[in-house]
Amino acid sequence: MKKTLTRILTDGIFSTVTLITAAFITLIANRIFDTHLELSSRFDMNLISLKLSRIAVPLLVFALAEIMRRSEKKIRIVIAAYLSGIAYGVAYVLYCAVSKVEILFWEDNIFGIFFWTSLFIYIISRVSCAMKAKDKKSVLTYMLVLITALIISVATAVFYIEPDIIVIPDSISMDIIKNAARVLFMSPLVSRRGVGMVIMGLLFYLVRDRNYQCLVYLAFCAFSLVGALYGVNGYWHDSYQYYMILALPLIFLYRKEHA
Repeated sequence: MKKTLTRILTDGIFSTVTLITAAFITLIANRIFDTHLELSSRFDMNLISLKLSRIAVPLLVFALAEIMRRSEKKIRIVIAAYLSGIAYGVAYVLYCAVSKVEILFWEDNIFGIFFWTSLFIYIISRVSCAMKAKDKKSVLTYMLVLITALIISVATAVFYIEPDIIVIPDSISMDIIKNAARVLFMSPLVSRRGVGMVIMGLLFYLVRDRNYQCLVYLAFCAFSLVGALYGVNGYWHDSYQYYMILALPLIFLYRKEHA
């Protein structure tokens, strides 16, 4: 009885809901203190919330990989992530237009990261099933879908960074085209740490053993720490990204039964 009670308690504490809740609490706290500088300076919380927010996306990507592994309706998750990404992108563009602030092409769209991660996981799962069934036609079809998705992602990033490669009529605003591409395709190549998080999510999905998953995560943390030590900031690194290691205990203690 005592063992059963302990298992129930630990399963409840280290569940998918816990990961998602912890991630969004740190994200919201960071946004609040980042927006209200007077409040953050009064409580000296801006730096703390900035460091803690680094656990958010890794936790959500890990939870997504676990959910995708056990879901029989993976395509619904892909569609939901895509629609959420579009909603987020539209809201962000409208916010920048109303507030008259610059639209940052590297601004994180976590739903875009979820979309590409879930899409690649879905394609990998379908290819795996087709290979087991020795269905060469389906394998080829899904491989073509994967290649097409990669081409679209790269092309979108190239266009966004170097829009002059495409001739646009003067009657059409380049900003409108760029924002539309940003909203519709959400390429991880134009999102800070986007590619790294997508790769991390794929590895979480492919590596089933929890100890190896933790080793994968530690490798990403070490990569971030090296970048911070050598002052490499920008696309992947910043001074605090290595604080994502604070998410390691939650990942290690996560209970699969609740995925």
